[in-house]
Amino acid sequence: MMRSRGIILSIACVCVLLITLAYGNCTSTAETSQSVERYGVDTPRQLPRLEVNVTLNETMVQSGLTIMVDVVVTAQGTPVEGAYVEFWLSQEGGLFTPANTTTDAQGKARSILKTPISQVTLVCTVSVNAAKEGYDSAMNTAEFTLLPLPKIELSASSNLTQMYNNQSAEITVYVTYQGTPVKNATVRVGLGMGLKQTGEEYFQPNNGTTDADGKFVCVFTPPVVVNATEFGISISGYADGFSENTTYIVIKVLPEVAHDNNQNTQKTPDYGIYWLILILVLVSVANLIRKSVSGHQKER
Repeated sequence: MMRSRGIILSIACVCVLLITLAYGNCTSTAETSQSVERYGVDTPRQLPRLEVNVTLNETMVQSGLTIMVDVVVTAQGTPVEGAYVEFWLSQEGGLFTPANTTTDAQGKARSILKTPISQVTLVCTVSVNAAKEGYDSAMNTAEFTLLPLPKIELSASSNLTQMYNNQSAEITVYVTYQGTPVKNATVRVGLGMGLKQTGEEYFQPNNGTTDADGKFVCVFTPPVVVNATEFGISISGYADGFSENTTYIVIKVLPEVAHDNNQNTQKTPDYGIYWLILILVLVSVANLIRKSVSGHQKER
């Protein structure tokens, strides 16, 4: 009998425990349902994404010149004010002014790019990144063709191609482009046939600018030599809007001729006096012939 009561009591306790657990779950579910209804589902909110439009005022530009970069930043078609915009170029040497800025009320921003110097034609890429708190950042690009600078044309000559010690030669340089003189071009003169110029002290002046005719003149006074020596003279020139060019000329310098005062030197005869005597003789003969002919005519 006592054993039966114990079993019944155990069953009753288990039932009470199950009822308690079931009631707790129902309460929790109800509270959760109320919380969901009141506050909504707790899921990550997706940020609107920025859109970047990049426009260049030129698609082909010469090296060293400027190009205008205009940017419009929007989100779902609406201009975004205060977006941070950053500019950069795929090639080294370009300079943006400014390199970064923020958009105005119309979502617009602008930078001026000074293009790098190139000796060959390049396709360059302008990249623009835009970012703002509360938005997903975005980037866009635009391309342009970078043209090399045209080369100026140099021509140089000397009034002497062969000279002796202590002589000076005048070197004349003309700077042109397609036959037109280039004024205010910078000219440098030195010794050397390679990339490096030396011996600038032998030229006066060794640098300067061209006049309205594209002309530059300097005087070359070579160092004293003991043997015949050929001096390679390097002339380089450049001007705004042009790339540098170089040309060369060669002047041969001979040592002074030594004279021996004790040595008898044979003088070259002066043939001028002989020609004068010959002319006088011919004139006299002609006069005699003329007088003789005139006398015969009178006798007749």
